[in-house]
Amino acid sequence: FLCVASAGQTRFANNPTRLVCDHGEGAFHGALPADVPGHDVEISVGPARQHNGFATRTCQATLLWGQNHLVVTPDAVQADIDVMGADLGLGTPVVALQVKASDDDPAVQYKIYSLTDTPHLLRTITGHDYFSAADTRLDGQVEIWTTDAAAVQGFDNLPRKAFDSLPTIILRFEDGKLIDVSSEFRSYYDRQIERLRSRLNPEELSAFQKSDGRLSDKALPSGGRPQGLLSTKIKALEIIWAYLYSGREQKAWQALSEMWPEADQDRVKSSILAAQARGLRSQVDSVSQHSSQDLSKQIAIYSDVRPENV
Repeated sequence: FLCVASAGQTRFANNPTRLVCDHGEGAFHGALPADVPGHDVEISVGPARQHNGFATRTCQATLLWGQNHLVVTPDAVQADIDVMGADLGLGTPVVALQVKASDDDPAVQYKIYSLTDTPHLLRTITGHDYFSAADTRLDGQVEIWTTDAAAVQGFDNLPRKAFDSLPTIILRFEDGKLIDVSSEFRSYYDRQIERLRSRLNPEELSAFQKSDGRLSDKALPSGGRPQGLLSTKIKALEIIWAYLYSGREQKAWQALSEMWPEADQDRVKSSILAAQARGLRSQVDSVSQHSSQDLSKQIAIYSDVRPENV
């Protein structure tokens, strides 16, 4: 089993096709090599079992050492290992597990446990999307990539599935503190903005600017993709979010003033700020103000590594 956080590029799977355990399917049981710290702790993820020994359609995750054990989750619908044996910036080797409690609850818990001394929970981050840790810049610092899906779910009555580019947020532990370091990766957001702008139709953008902004008379096609002015509105929102989440608030409001109906700008600006405040920003200890470094020359080493791929 690959026991370190793999160096990664800046694309991550926010809807993974493979999980260690998904609705009782799949399992992993193992430990780190004997010559590294934390090797005494075994990690077990697999189907939860009833008292009669039969497996259920849920997943259990447990840490075991000596005669002791610590249950991470007894019966989640999904349980996955994102990191095993790496130091995420907390000063100790850890295992980071992703747990989704039920199909009815979209929340995903990213639970980080120490692997030395007596294993214990160090931090839990809760989002509505999957997490992916990677040494993005190959500099020994590990970032945790996810999206702020909970913050924008239902924004202006739009479901999450309406958006192609949910606002990316990039986290890192520094001196034990959880920091939003998204501003250090602006080139990632710039590529996203360039792609979104290239898909804007000038005529439809002009028509959207003449609307009320809410588009209350428009609805998503049943099971289909947003069309017309609704699609234009969503792309505009995604561009604004990309500027805002990468630490460029002034450019975000400039983009808002360029694309959004003037009479609705104050309302939507307040709504955007309120959504960001109730999202993952509410869980961080501070926000980095450092500007970006160019990621364009980074080697693309994917963070989605499983034993069968090694």
